[in-house]
Amino acid sequence: MRKRMALLALCMLVGCAPLAREHRGDAAFRKAITAQLAHDEPRAESLYREVLALGFDWSPVWNNLAVIQVHRHEYSAARRLLAHAVAANARDVVALTNYGVMSYHLSDFAEARRTLEEARRLRVRLIDSI
Repeated sequence: MRKRMALLALCMLVGCAPLAREHRGDAAFRKAITAQLAHDEPRAESLYREVLALGFDWSPVWNNLAVIQVHRHEYSAARRLLAHAVAANARDVVALTNYGVMSYHLSDFAEARRTLEEARRLRVRLIDSI
């Protein structure tokens, strides 16, 4: 009971908007993944964009938007989205690898080599840290 009262007092003092925004972002992300797995890419894209509109810069959101663009054969757009994913989290091995693969597909071989080598080094570092 005391914890509830303390939480209520805290929310009244500082507001619950940041928690509500985070909750909406998490919920939209979960719904987007569910829609994408159900092959409802227009709904998934809308929900991923909702996450971004809430101000979250999550690399999996950018990566999954890129996957949708690849399915539409919009490879340059996909690579731009993957660049956002890597910028959002340089340690996201999936986004970094996908960016390298997309660079290769678009015949940017120097960028593909650089990025895929970076992804390989990152994988090794992550495995070594476990």
